[in-house]
Amino acid sequence: MRIGLFTDSYLPMRHGVQAHIDSLREGLQQLGHEVYIYAPRVPGYKDETQNIFRLSSFRVIKKPDMRIALPHIKDAHIRDIVKMPLDIVHTHSPFSIGFLGEYIAKKQKIPMFYTHHTDYTHYASVYMKEKVFLPRFAKKYIKWFADKSTAVIAPSEKVRQMLVSYNVTSPIHILPSGINCKEFVLDEGDIAKTKELKKRLGFGIENKIILYFGRIGAEKNIDFLIKSFSVVQEKMPQTRFVVAGDGSYLKHLRALAKKLGLQEKVVFTGFVPEEEKKLYYGMADAFVFASHTETQGLVILEALASGLPVVALRDSAIEAAVADGISGFLVEGGETDFADKVLQVLKNLELAVRLRAGAKQTALNFDEKNSTLKMLQLYENYRVSSTVPIQS
Repeated sequence: MRIGLFTDSYLPMRHGVQAHIDSLREGLQQLGHEVYIYAPRVPGYKDETQNIFRLSSFRVIKKPDMRIALPHIKDAHIRDIVKMPLDIVHTHSPFSIGFLGEYIAKKQKIPMFYTHHTDYTHYASVYMKEKVFLPRFAKKYIKWFADKSTAVIAPSEKVRQMLVSYNVTSPIHILPSGINCKEFVLDEGDIAKTKELKKRLGFGIENKIILYFGRIGAEKNIDFLIKSFSVVQEKMPQTRFVVAGDGSYLKHLRALAKKLGLQEKVVFTGFVPEEEKKLYYGMADAFVFASHTETQGLVILEALASGLPVVALRDSAIEAAVADGISGFLVEGGETDFADKVLQVLKNLELAVRLRAGAKQTALNFDEKNSTLKMLQLYENYRVSSTVPIQS
């Protein structure tokens, strides 16, 4: 099949949507299918792979970097794109390039899938600084776009419930994004690099390391993690907290750590190169997560694949991945309750070993090969079905 993946968010930005698209692309190509990606053009960036169509764009938000493409149907480049025959359109954004995907699907009379990756109602209130009209508009807008789709993909039960609450009428399928679990297995060379990384960050063999990895935004609730870490510090002063990633909220978090007297105990790494990501997972003793805005949380899957026990605030987006007491702990209380679970992982060696084994086993359920095969089955089912029309 010839499959088009349409997204308003792609390289050089690295995040969950980009990781999912590349994982899906690689998986489909390995199965012998042709995959084309349609994304905004980013000044100064040149793609290293083929079959990527870039469209003129402008920046809407700086951090997180969000661009809106300007696909003009009269443009010769766009006309060539529209004419290229596809068997499946899969949009990963309900905005400008999502519109292009919908237009092509309708014109070529082929199925269009839409994956709802982001809680746009929350992002509207956080990044657009308007908490009443925009969130309400976002709900109506998402319903409108989703109902244009042949079928909608929800990465988690949380997202399915969200879409149902918006009164989406198109069929909704839960299909978690996958990861390449093998990428997070350390070989001997990686283990040596991990030791070098710990030394570079100023850690000794006596230090236990707690890790957060991801974008540094207000909605990620890292304030909660730092306050919880202060409780951990009281009982295990040798612990250190690594906050790996970059984002607009970094300055605020540095100030919070200083206010709590943790400026020497919390390490903010800033941007981490993709090739070093697994080294950070590899050096840590526990992974912590407190966001309530995730639609799935790919960094949690990466941590699990690395064999890291996860301690997270309970949220329906991650309940399928963090099996309480098997691959980590889901916490419903405040900072003290959260810290108690972290301390259990750090202090109880037998428990930590069991959770590490459970984490690796759980991650295999989300391996990208399984996810790709399930997605491909959906494509094929709707492609041959004459009972599910293209929405107009």
